[in-house]
Amino acid sequence: MLRVYIGLLLLSLCGHSFALMAGSAAGQPSDTPARRIDANLPNSPWVGVGSLRTPNGSYSATVVARDYVLTAAHVVAGVAAADLRFALNADGDLSFGSIAAAVIVHPGFVSPQQPNANDLALVRLAQPIPDGVEPYLLSSRYPRLGAEIVLVGYGASGDGAVGPNVSGSSTRKRVGRNVIDSFGHAPAGQAKSALVFYDFDGPRGTANPLGGPTLGNDVETIVASGDSGGPCFVFERGQWKLTAISTFVITTTSARASTFGSIGGAVLLQPHREWLAASMHAPAPHSNSQSGYAARFLRYLQSSLSLVRLKPASALRNLLYALRPTT
Repeated sequence: MLRVYIGLLLLSLCGHSFALMAGSAAGQPSDTPARRIDANLPNSPWVGVGSLRTPNGSYSATVVARDYVLTAAHVVAGVAAADLRFALNADGDLSFGSIAAAVIVHPGFVSPQQPNANDLALVRLAQPIPDGVEPYLLSSRYPRLGAEIVLVGYGASGDGAVGPNVSGSSTRKRVGRNVIDSFGHAPAGQAKSALVFYDFDGPRGTANPLGGPTLGNDVETIVASGDSGGPCFVFERGQWKLTAISTFVITTTSARASTFGSIGGAVLLQPHREWLAASMHAPAPHSNSQSGYAARFLRYLQSSLSLVRLKPASALRNLLYALRPTT
């Protein structure tokens, strides 16, 4: 599987911080990095995607509870919590910021030198996110082959025919889409895959190592260095839900990283639901980690492990219970 690759680039190991790529300025319809920027407005669907600044650069992370964000393990492994700062651009530039209180790296993460099915980490924030920013829920199912995903990330960008050439900023997030072309690398003891792959097909779909159609020059994208920890969303039951976390890019025999013909990859979250629930369930020092939205998110995670076996009415009751107001 994926014998076309000649090199793997984790999205935090290059000297510059790149984010989601644009299509070609010469393609039809024409595209530029500026057109991919998502405005820092409170009504954006991606308002809960923030930048995560580390001593090694700025990356991406996603709000999954009032005091937790989810990112890639290779971004934060070995970094002290006090050296991490998460920021949101929910209502203007840098409308919220918090240092980390704790870092929880997936216990199965060992080496960042290959696509790692356990490349995940939770970061507990010292300050809860503000009202008006709703944490994202996890998808209740594995995505299908050919499913369309939305990618969000911070950093620089560029023309897909040329490569990254526009500097990035922790106040600027970009958005694009792609299609799941392949799965791979199931963890030991699990029948289901834990990684997704997609290719950057180009304006005409001719730079296409994994097959499948292009979404168009001004829609399709790929991640690059600096997008590690960024979310992959699917639209499920009327809302955007997290299905994977971006972690790597594979160069091919005919394409440099993050140009047309290269391959992006992400870690599926479905196999890790129990780890996520258990990690956020653990009591935090000097705080009550079981209060507020975090506790309700955990209860929803735990109940939705069997969501597909419930009748729709039961599933709806579970969701409403998880999101009910608290005093």
